[in-house]
Amino acid sequence: MSESVPRKHHYIPESYMAPWAGPDRKVTAFWKVETGKVIRRRDHPGAIMYQTDLYSDRTHAPTEAEAQRLESRYLQQLDDQG
Repeated sequence: MSESVPRKHHYIPESYMAPWAGPDRKVTAFWKVETGKVIRRRDHPGAIMYQTDLYSDRTHAPTEAEAQRLESRYLQQLDDQG
């Protein structure tokens, strides 16, 4: 396979999170764990709010480029415009 298959699919586009980044270009993310404790983490927008293979076509193997068609051809255009 010659091209890199995008398997990290952001449900909140990175371009939407970037305006909230601080001088260090990081945003703060919060989430609640099973024990009820709230966890805080600062990280780059590309490292949070994603799920692996979220928009993949399940009729193909996840590592095939065709399985990631929605992300790589259509949703990537939205990321680029942002």
